[in-house]
Amino acid sequence: MSAAEGLDDLLPVSFVRTATPDDIPFILAQECRPEHRERIFAWTEAKHREAITDPARLYRVMQEADGSLSGYAILSNLAMPRPTLVRLVAAEPGKGIGAALLSDAIDRAFESPKAKALYLDVFPDNARAIALYERFGFKEAIALKRAATINGKEKPLLVMVLERA
Repeated sequence: MSAAEGLDDLLPVSFVRTATPDDIPFILAQECRPEHRERIFAWTEAKHREAITDPARLYRVMQEADGSLSGYAILSNLAMPRPTLVRLVAAEPGKGIGAALLSDAIDRAFESPKAKALYLDVFPDNARAIALYERFGFKEAIALKRAATINGKEKPLLVMVLERA
């Protein structure tokens, strides 16, 4: 058997990497999907282009072996004691994309010794996301009534926190 034989078994099927401005069209497309409109505060392309270059933010994408993207995460306040997971989106829920991105986001958030806890907010009716966050150890910190307006509707938010171990 040559060294190259069996190599396909060792190559990653997918991996998480830092996003680039070239990834913004994928991110915008995900934010515009009908199933995400009620759960994501869509940003403009200009806002993403500004944010992706901000050193206090980190954009991460899941890239498949074929080069396509399957999800993304955005972290902010990385140099602060309380970094925030701003966004976690899987193009196809139920395939482990969100879990891989969340695991990576947690690792990145706690790279700084200053980080004491990772925060996020989620709509209380997003049971799938809440279950994922709880599986990773996030706990409810506070429930906010009428905290967000999406499509003209006021909605509550649940703030969750993961304390540094």
